[in-house]
Amino acid sequence: MPDQFIELQTARLRLIPLSVDHLKLCQNAREDLAPALNIELAEDFFFDDVILRAIRLKIGKLERLDPAAHDWATYWMIVIERESGPGIGAGMVGFKGAPNSAGSVEIGYGIAPSFRNRGFMTEAAQTLIDWAFTHSECQNITATNVLRSNKASQRALEKMGMERTGTANGTLSWVLTRAEYEAGRA
Repeated sequence: MPDQFIELQTARLRLIPLSVDHLKLCQNAREDLAPALNIELAEDFFFDDVILRAIRLKIGKLERLDPAAHDWATYWMIVIERESGPGIGAGMVGFKGAPNSAGSVEIGYGIAPSFRNRGFMTEAAQTLIDWAFTHSECQNITATNVLRSNKASQRALEKMGMERTGTANGTLSWVLTRAEYEAGRA
């Protein structure tokens, strides 16, 4: 049975895997996404042209994908929990697909400016990494095209135990192997 449409939760946040219909709302009617997920959206959580293009590509990929692989290929909404009222959708995290033949997946993420530098992004990505490593086919997680100037993202990757593996065209690449992950959990 696939993990499809499970939510992941910590004390401070929830991760909701977005369906194709949710992604279409991101693209066409952002104001309809919040009620569909029973959340509020951060005022500064916006979808620029780059993000909208990525969402269009993600929708096309998901529509052709085996539903069992959905959670590996979709975006997960980062919902910051509050003591009262609905949580606040503040960003997205996700993998670019299921592990390849070498067991590798690539992670990507983004969070609204008002929620940066508060540990939410690290916590959300770590939660998704923990989920990924519960699957035996996942052997390593990469992060590529991380801008050299994005020190906050680099700090988050370091906190998650990732190691820098290379540089190219002003960007950095990172990896976390299953062995390093398990050693860090011991």
